[in-house]
Amino acid sequence: MMEEFVFDCDESSDSGGGKFTVPPGEYNLTVWDILSDEKNIHPKLGEPWRCSKSGHPQLNVRLGINGQGGKLWVYNTLTFIPKDMPGHNIIVHSLKTLGAVIKDGKLVNFKPGDLVGRVCRAKLTLETPAGSKYPKNKISEMLYADPDVKAEMPAEDEDAPF
Repeated sequence: MMEEFVFDCDESSDSGGGKFTVPPGEYNLTVWDILSDEKNIHPKLGEPWRCSKSGHPQLNVRLGINGQGGKLWVYNTLTFIPKDMPGHNIIVHSLKTLGAVIKDGKLVNFKPGDLVGRVCRAKLTLETPAGSKYPKNKISEMLYADPDVKAEMPAEDEDAPF
């Protein structure tokens, strides 16, 4: 006779997604890739550029959290807000933390793919998105990484959650 399969489906002890998050704090991050969005391609710049609701160019960046075995990451959307508009300084600061070359107030020879492998530091928080019961890490502030910090790319094993 076969043994009966029993599986505990009690959700009361759910850890809240902690397996795929880190506690709030400062972490070194490595840009793993720039994600495309075929439904929202910027009409003038093409892939991987997206278009914000206001028409500003955007890049959706996946950053790995260093020290987590290449298995945990956060997403960050870089919106290129024009000078003299609220939020412009945020994109300039973010680009600088990622090592983009800015000369005479202009972004020089920028290609989105050049960000891959760049390292920055960031303050991460935990937030639970609307409609979800699991928290996710979110970048609250981009910071400069120590120049000695090495990039850590994604895990290539079967246990990676992507």
